[in-house]
Amino acid sequence: MLKKLLSALLLLIPPAFAATPPLQQSDTSQIKRVIYITLDGVRWQDIFKTHRYLPTFWEKYAKSAEIYGEPGTNRTMEVASVPISLPSYQSQMTGMVTQCHNNECSGLPVETLAEALIKKARLKKHEVASISCWEVMDNAFESRIGTAFSNHGTRPMHDPYTFEIDPIMKAINMQQAEAYPGDDTRTDEHTLAQSLHYLKKYQPKFLWISLGETDDHAHDGKLEEYHQTLRFYDLAIDKVVKLVKSLKLEGETMIIITTDHGRGNGKNWTEHDETMPEAKQTWAFVLNGKLENGIQDGKMHHYSTLSIRPTIEKVFGIK
Repeated sequence: MLKKLLSALLLLIPPAFAATPPLQQSDTSQIKRVIYITLDGVRWQDIFKTHRYLPTFWEKYAKSAEIYGEPGTNRTMEVASVPISLPSYQSQMTGMVTQCHNNECSGLPVETLAEALIKKARLKKHEVASISCWEVMDNAFESRIGTAFSNHGTRPMHDPYTFEIDPIMKAINMQQAEAYPGDDTRTDEHTLAQSLHYLKKYQPKFLWISLGETDDHAHDGKLEEYHQTLRFYDLAIDKVVKLVKSLKLEGETMIIITTDHGRGNGKNWTEHDETMPEAKQTWAFVLNGKLENGIQDGKMHHYSTLSIRPTIEKVFGIK
């Protein structure tokens, strides 16, 4: 029953998903909000060597996107930190390589992007949000938990101020509790559902949607499940863009899609760590904008996880 209710509710976000044109590149001076989507541990080989895993993106959105990290082009993309999730996410949110070298690091001693958006761009708490499948994201998003709004791991969703739970949140909360995998993560399906509802209801100025089952499947050596999850991500991106259009926010919304790290080559594709330089190679897509802080070397332009924060801060006028 709950599954049917959740499906019915999601059909309302937006009411009709059919036949909408791609999000077009617009005047970036009009950009007022950013949706940041990270797909954990998705290797560049599955993005660029074949288009079979993100068919909707390549068919509908690639022509109007800025693309980074594609082999054979003059734009590279890499992890600035060690190619491990938490250090990478910390570098994205702080704009610097921190002292973190594994996923067991504690909180940050420096101001993060989220806190800068609230303090310097004067955004409100509900306007700066992070919804992640992974509880550990607390240690990347904020140095002081509660400055912005976060819903990470298996925590139930609620209103940022009153802590009340509306009917859609309640349905998804119950669904994710039933689907609890037994660790500190929530399924991508329910993370996406919470994100879509939050985007529709609160229309945040900055929303970070972090999905991660690809990395879990890769570590388990489950190639088919890994590829199936990529196809889910393809549909997820399409749903986010369509919702933005239904809310009539497409002309003022930048969408950045990227990953936290690559993976080893060949039989080592299941792993990623500081001993694998190939795992530092990543990728990014940007709709309605371009990445900042590229380093030019002749005809080449090099970007990294350190490009994320200045790109978003520029949108909100933070120097």
